[in-house]
Amino acid sequence: MEPNEFDAMLEFHIEGLEGKITEESILDQYNRHVSGFCFMNINGVDMADLSSQYPSLFQRGVFKEQDGRIRLSSRSLYENVFKSMVDKATDKIRASKDYQTLVITRKDHPPAVNVQIRNNGFSPTLPSEINIDFVPAILLRVDKTSKYEGTRLNCPIHAVCKWSPPESSKALEFVDSEIVWNVKTTGYEIHILDVARNDMRKSIIFTALRIVKTYFTKTKKSSSSPPPLVNIVKSYHLKQIAFYILYYLCHVHRENDLRGVDTALMYFIDFLEVALDTKLLPHFFYSEKAAEMLPGYPPLPSPRLHYNQFRRMSNESLEQAKQSLLNHMAKDLGFEFGGFPDYERSSIKKTFRKFAVDKDYF
Repeated sequence: MEPNEFDAMLEFHIEGLEGKITEESILDQYNRHVSGFCFMNINGVDMADLSSQYPSLFQRGVFKEQDGRIRLSSRSLYENVFKSMVDKATDKIRASKDYQTLVITRKDHPPAVNVQIRNNGFSPTLPSEINIDFVPAILLRVDKTSKYEGTRLNCPIHAVCKWSPPESSKALEFVDSEIVWNVKTTGYEIHILDVARNDMRKSIIFTALRIVKTYFTKTKKSSSSPPPLVNIVKSYHLKQIAFYILYYLCHVHRENDLRGVDTALMYFIDFLEVALDTKLLPHFFYSEKAAEMLPGYPPLPSPRLHYNQFRRMSNESLEQAKQSLLNHMAKDLGFEFGGFPDYERSSIKKTFRKFAVDKDYF
């Protein structure tokens, strides 16, 4: 993420419905749980109650009755409520005499609303442009049992709007896309990163992550036609790779050599190559690896379909990204392969490949 880009998760509360909104797993036609997605049910009320108590939300289609249940519509909340709230806030800023030199524009980028603020002389100390992604979220629960390296994490778990048009490749084919929510694991990522800063071996891995992310950013900016890799693979994919490297090198094979950042970067290239070659990148926090690394981690449902974070991408684009990884990024970072074999790295690479392919995905 650029220094002038920010993510802000805005927690929604509907007064009077606290404790009545619950998460429901999404099942496919074979009753397998779909990892990372859910419905949001409202219990203990009927549509007549909601119509009288929340007329504005009701008229905007936020409540949807389906299969004998009342559910929150992620699309209606995003389209008809959240965007309107952001528009009102930005209109108020525009109307203020104090902020006349700020140019504010809003763009839709579900589940976020992007607000771009251009500084046309407002303050020389501020960046010329700031981008903020506001993401509406509902708190599902707080994980009070998971620990990492003896530290209780107390991670908040949120659901964010994740609807997609039915014809979109992003949509789940077997459910109403307008009521689908995405369960976020950002809290785990933040807490693990905080703990990892105090461990040299872990810090090496996350330093490598920062180097790779910086390479992506600079490569995009330095060329009008950057290599496919940096346009296809996103920042959150790189973070997922980092957590897998952390798992294998700091918990399963701590005895393996990790001399410095160069070694960690070679593991990054290895794991990225496996993911792009297999077209599979299982979400770390919906896999058994997270449960093994975090004592007290909430039980994962069974049977379940795993969350492939490359599911939206074409085989052709992933193949282009793989070739770009080997022909551009590896060489740009100063790595040449084909010399003396590294049996430790090779073994972990094979283990990660087997883990990725030996799963059922949606």
